[in-house]
Amino acid sequence: MSDFQPLKPEQHQNLKVKPVVDWEFVAKQHQLEITVTEAQQAASSFPLFFIKNSETGNTFIAAVTSFVMDTNVLVEENGQHQLAYVPLSASLRPFALGLDPENDKSVIPFVDLDSKLVSDDQGEVLFEGDKATPFFQHYNHQLEQYYNGQLATGKFVQALDELGLIQQAELEITMADGQKSTLKGLWNLNEKALNELSIEEQQSLLSQGYFAPIFAMLSSMTQLNRLIHGHIKLGEPIAGVNVNPVNGK
Repeated sequence: MSDFQPLKPEQHQNLKVKPVVDWEFVAKQHQLEITVTEAQQAASSFPLFFIKNSETGNTFIAAVTSFVMDTNVLVEENGQHQLAYVPLSASLRPFALGLDPENDKSVIPFVDLDSKLVSDDQGEVLFEGDKATPFFQHYNHQLEQYYNGQLATGKFVQALDELGLIQQAELEITMADGQKSTLKGLWNLNEKALNELSIEEQQSLLSQGYFAPIFAMLSSMTQLNRLIHGHIKLGEPIAGVNVNPVNGK
């Protein structure tokens, strides 16, 4: 469970945070949200898909870390991993941005008071008087980057969706004994539609800087092999994985 609360100098003078990644949390995430600005780096470690938030209806980019819920085959709870890139959604914890309860038109930093990284006696202090410490200023800057990245992701998704470039997909997982299972709830890029774009549509995507993340997401599919090997190390003999469009579209 998490208990995210707005950070305020007058209430959190004694609060301290350990400056480390919460690997125990990361090890239980079968997907990690990334922003479009992270796509090129994240593609070096994860297969990237689009996922729709069932509560908000928003679509985000996810770095998939496992074919099984609440499991990450790329990271162990002790922090051992071979990732070339750690997404901001993981490295920023226990911090997050949220709507200011006193002004719903602005966002402010929150902290997860239930996080094992948060205490009154271990870690770095966040405030000196009414000012943020250099430690917290660093996280504040990264939170702003992440927030701006989320806004950019929304525009990226909208642009692709308007051109019919996002399609629903399923992962067909084949075990060594021939048994098959299907992982649903994913969306990916429609390569056929991408190849059929007009010159004007291509130029529009190019002018917005969208071809780099598009190619990153396409190339990230090779990282499915990394997940297969991760499951095999855990004693789950997966023979192969196919990405199939839903209804063959």
